[in-house]
Amino acid sequence: MLIENFLNNIAYLYYPKDKSIFDLDYNDTTEHRLYMKKVYLNHSCDDDELVLFLKKLNEKIKPLSIVEFKMGSNFPSYNFQIILDSNKSNVISVYISHLIPFFHIRQLEGNINLNKSEISINKDYSGQVLDLVNLIKNELNQNIFYYEFPDDKLLKTIPKIRTEENFTYFNAFFIDYYRIINF
Repeated sequence: MLIENFLNNIAYLYYPKDKSIFDLDYNDTTEHRLYMKKVYLNHSCDDDELVLFLKKLNEKIKPLSIVEFKMGSNFPSYNFQIILDSNKSNVISVYISHLIPFFHIRQLEGNINLNKSEISINKDYSGQVLDLVNLIKNELNQNIFYYEFPDDKLLKTIPKIRTEENFTYFNAFFIDYYRIINF
């Protein structure tokens, strides 16, 4: 419960309580302005260091026969995907938060180009995927001092933040909640 209170308080710094993103004054709230400042500041300052780190990681991963390595920004986190097959039906997706020193890794299987209901999430890694996930975890922890976000907290709802669906820690710290909710 202590960690949840701590995470809630961090979320409340960036997401206004009892306000919807559809409220006319949402963009004028202190929390939203701080969120935008933090995210844009991270994109302008940390990106160079993070991109350099990810390029070094890419060099370590290449010998493991990866088909494609894509990097992209996904507020409120930086996201990169390691595409493991030419059909793009097996992907390791890594989210590195801009708001807290945590990351989250998941393996997505299925037709990634379709809607989220046709994609399964696998956390039982084995073989090459397990080796890659362990390499990524070690690199993130040892080089940029980020920690893995606890899986049991990811889909817990943060109280007092209004959205059309439950607003979770995953939404707050790793992915745009208004684009993909509870994925």
